[in-house]
Amino acid sequence: MTTNTTTTATGTTRPSAAQAVAMVAGPALLLAGFATHPAEGDNPEETLRTISDHGREWAVSHLLLFAAAAVLIPAVLGLARVVGGRHRRNASIAAGLVVFAMVGLGGAAVAEQLLGVAATLDGDRAAMVRLAEAAESTPAFLSMAVLPQVAVVLGFLTMAWALLRSKAVPAWAAAAMAVATIGVVAPEPGRCIGSALLLATFVTAVRRSHRAEAAAPARSASRLTVAAG
Repeated sequence: MTTNTTTTATGTTRPSAAQAVAMVAGPALLLAGFATHPAEGDNPEETLRTISDHGREWAVSHLLLFAAAAVLIPAVLGLARVVGGRHRRNASIAAGLVVFAMVGLGGAAVAEQLLGVAATLDGDRAAMVRLAEAAESTPAFLSMAVLPQVAVVLGFLTMAWALLRSKAVPAWAAAAMAVATIGVVAPEPGRCIGSALLLATFVTAVRRSHRAEAAAPARSASRLTVAAG
């Protein structure tokens, strides 16, 4: 009987059903979130004006990004399972970095959504701008903004290398993830392009793991036939 934890001849393990769904839904939600995100300004005053003009799009975008951050956690853990052999350790380290980055992305989505709510309230706009500027200069904010970006770059680059070396996905899919790593931390349209490339890699990994597991019983039956002969 074949289960979701079957290990194939290449040493890879098929993700669970929930992880497989997350591996498709996570990057898809990330793409949708970036695609619906209004263009931000270069300073807090322009950002607040953008929120006032596009409040609904701002709210929808950050809801999607928060959902993407949550779903990408099991997704990247599932992706690490398809890496076999001696490269599994690198994949596990990469997954840990990406999980940390997704926690940061979720926190940033919540913080920006709260900013969006505050921008819709009647109040002193100049005071709100000064508060946003002061917050952006604090070490805590800089850590929240910079550390997750560093983690996502290192995490997905390491994962792309592990996928390539273990041959868990075709070389083009591993290369797509490497390119996507730069895209998701770049300005638009880089984020949408990077998210689309991540989606392509995750979907390819799911399909490859299913094909590898489906082929495992046939290989086992062939070996039994040879042994019996």
